[in-house]
Amino acid sequence: YDNKPQENYDDLSVLNDKTKNFSDAKLMRIYLKSNLIPKGFVIVDTPGLSANIIQHEKLIMDYVPTADAIFVAIDAIEGCKDSTIKFLDTVNPFKKPVFFILTKIDDRPPKETEDIKNYIENKLPVKPEKTIITSAKTGQIDSFKELIKIVYDTREEILGKKYPA
Repeated sequence: YDNKPQENYDDLSVLNDKTKNFSDAKLMRIYLKSNLIPKGFVIVDTPGLSANIIQHEKLIMDYVPTADAIFVAIDAIEGCKDSTIKFLDTVNPFKKPVFFILTKIDDRPPKETEDIKNYIENKLPVKPEKTIITSAKTGQIDSFKELIKIVYDTREEILGKKYPA
């Protein structure tokens, strides 16, 4: 908030509290612990690229220079939008490793999913380090778990320097 103190909550159910108004919040940080994410590994989930909200775009671009790698989720139903291509054109000069996560593949036939994956890997302005396919609906997240492991295991190469695990 502008000129308002930071508020901390221990329970996310407060987000459903009708007496609270979070519409003025410029940034909301939610910290979750997960056995999937190794200690010292931080994933920042920024607002969607296609929201077309200037504050969202600014927030995303504030993170890019300090990010060690970029994960871009692409909805298999919606495909790759112009806003995603614009974002990739913008981040390309930063030379960050980019990983694509094709989501909601359960709603597409396998051939269409493969076609979208091939498009992502060969036609976008950024060559991905890796592209994975996932479906939270069907629990198909093993490729995401493996991606986290790959990025974590190659973190020294990604960072170009050593840091403690």
